Amino acid sequence: MRRRRVMHKLLIVLVLVVGLSVVASRVWPPATHADGDDGRKEAGARYAQRVRVLSEAEAKKTNKVCYECHMDFEDEELSSEHEEHGVTCIRCHGRSQPHMDDEVRKTPPDAIFRGASMKVLCLT
Repeated sequence: MRRRRVMHKLLIVLVLVVGLSVVASRVWPPATHADGDDGRKEAGARYAQRVRVLSEAEAKKTNKVCYECHMDFEDEELSSEHEEHGVTCIRCHGRSQPHMDDEVRKTPPDAIFRGASMKVLCLT
């Protein structure tokens, strides 16, 4: 009888852990590059859509933090186009705090988009 209760409690814990893992994978943005073919692009797009779009001036101001290291992005056409639509770096790439704290620039942001997927995911 006691063994059955223990097994029942373990089963409940297992179900809770699996359930929370599934929910977490759908709520938070991907923690790796999002240019694979394994659903990470869609997760990044869902994250971007949940975040509020800013005015162009607010987007430029917000992106200044990123431009401290990524100076070449400030005048880049793609960055300007995103800012015109009120889309910030954080909106698509996540807060990326470990990336921001890495002075040797080895840690990637929370999500990275490449090529044509950038406009599709961020500006639509």
